[in-house]
Amino acid sequence: MDPGRDSAPPTWWATRHGPWAASPRRPLAERKQARSNRVAELGAAAVLCLSFPLHPPGRPEKLRAAELALVTDADRVLAVVQGERDPFGGPEEVATYLPGLGGGGQHLYVVPGTHTIPESSAALVEQAVTAFASTLG
Repeated sequence: MDPGRDSAPPTWWATRHGPWAASPRRPLAERKQARSNRVAELGAAAVLCLSFPLHPPGRPEKLRAAELALVTDADRVLAVVQGERDPFGGPEEVATYLPGLGGGGQHLYVVPGTHTIPESSAALVEQAVTAFASTLG
């Protein structure tokens, strides 16, 4: 990652430079789009969502919670790193669709920011990813 950049690390950054960079666990899929269910279909052991878009801003009736359910129903470990003020669904909203929180299979990490997590939260995102990766054994 270029330390001079003003934008947040790209979605794929954690898979190439974070705790999973040298992981023997495969397949490791990286996606820029919010298609966590597709990742589960590929046979990934776990899914990490950075800023999951639960619904369009101001339109909570247009839920995408079924995508989270596809991951958990496929017995995949799921982690969501969500900005504390995400207009696409705040952490409290996301938590309501993660019934297994705290049971080892589902994790929610809250970081400062909105849907676009700021560079200033990068260290907290890295801590969340590291904590999640440590649960995968």
